[in-house]
Amino acid sequence: MTLWSTPGRTRYFLIPDGQELPPGDLLLVTLTGKRQEADPAAAAGFEVSREEAKAWTQASLKEVLGEVRGKIQGALDDIRRAWDDPGDVDA
Repeated sequence: MTLWSTPGRTRYFLIPDGQELPPGDLLLVTLTGKRQEADPAAAAGFEVSREEAKAWTQASLKEVLGEVRGKIQGALDDIRRAWDDPGDVDA
């Protein structure tokens, strides 16, 4: 799922990844700079409120940060094990 908005961020759309919208005159953009011109009627089915867009963004950020936290914790655990048993470290 990707959050799209109009350039002025007055309208928001949660569009499933891979979803093709017919071309039209509604310019949509993402925070990462992707752009598409979609048919306004087709895009309307994916429109969400500003509050829904904000909640989805916060949930997605928490998920990403949780994954990063898990990777960092795994690396720290590897370092601790290496310090506890230096015989396991390749010289």
